[in-house]
Parts: sequence; C-alpha cells; structure tokens
Amino acid sequence: MTSLPVDQITGLILAGGRGVRVGGVDKGLLSFNDEKIVQRVLRSLKPQAQLILVSANRHIEEYESLGVPVIKDRLPDYQGPLAGIEAALSVCPTPYMALVPCDAPFISENLLALLYEKMESTNANIVYAEGLGLDGQLEAEPMFALIRTCMLSSLRQYLDSGRRKVLAWYQSTDHAAVLVENSLCFANANTPEDFESLQLQAKNA
Repeated sequence: MTSLPVDQITGLILAGGRGVRVGGVDKGLLSFNDEKIVQRVLRSLKPQAQLILVSANRHIEEYESLGVPVIKDRLPDYQGPLAGIEAALSVCPTPYMALVPCDAPFISENLLALLYEKMESTNANIVYAEGLGLDGQLEAEPMFALIRTCMLSSLRQYLDSGRRKVLAWYQSTDHAAVLVENSLCFANANTPEDFESLQLQAKNA
C-alpha cells in the first residue's frame, strides 16, 4: 500500500448544516457517550492529517474550543456541503484536503490511506468512498472524500453556476471511487434514534 503523506493532507470536518433531521440542533455538538460527537470524529481524523479544520456556520466558539480552526461558508444561507468545502479549500495549506461529516463516530483508521492510494493509482482529482448497501450493491459515500486543493477554481465555477450537488461536481472532473469494506465507517447520526443506536454500538465495541 502507498504510504500516506500525512504532512500533505488537511482534514475537514463538515459541521455547517442546519441539522434539520435532528430538530435543528447542531449535530456535531450533540453528546455521544459523554463527549461531543465531533470530538470523536476529530480524534479519529487527527492521526491521518497534518491539520484539521471544522466547517461550521454557528456555535463557532464551541467548535474553536476544540483547538482547531473553524471556517465559515463564504456563501450565505446554508447552501450545502460544497459551500463549506469551497471555503475550506480557499485556506487549505496542503496539496490535499480530506473531508468527513461531523456525525460519523466510527471513521476507519485507514480511510485516508485508501483514498490516497486510489488517487495515486488513477491520478484523479477527487476520490470518494463507496460502501456496500444492505442489498450488496455499491453505494457512493460522497461526504468521505479526498480532494486536490487545486480544484478550488473548479468548485467556485460550479457554485457560481447555481449548482449544489456534491456527487455531480465530483463527476464533472477526473474522479474515482474506492470501496471501504468497513461499512460502520459510514454510520452517521441523522435522527435521535440513530444517536441512541450508535452509542450502544460504541459501548459494546
């Protein structure tokens, strides 16, 4: 396996959404087994990246208390994950930026290595993860991805055209996908019931 160049990768935790499916609360700050769920995500990502950023549009001070830079969207009114990615790419100091959502408590320790190895072997500009669904079919997981920082201008053009779909932007450039066999990596907390279920899994792990 290709060695992961940790010093060339910035990690981005996406926490800039409205949290509509959890009653409008800030998902990253919800308690997960006696800590904020974003703290667990941060701990998983730290060994895999030189620097960690958080994309957030509210509760900025609470995220800053984690000891990481917080990047607000350039575009107003919560325009989706790509707005957070664009703002972070504009300040990213490394050649690569990896992104993960703030509510995924079981991120694989080799996630970025898998993404990077695929990028190296294909020369893709963007590599995103895929997992196996319950029916055994491959499912795209676009919130788990590695992006070359040089894609900033492409993303700005895409956003300025009014488009907001993450996977469609990926597929507009040289891209690739890689299977992550640990499906638990993608488990996220979209509802209060999800939170309860995932906390039990973590305690029993």
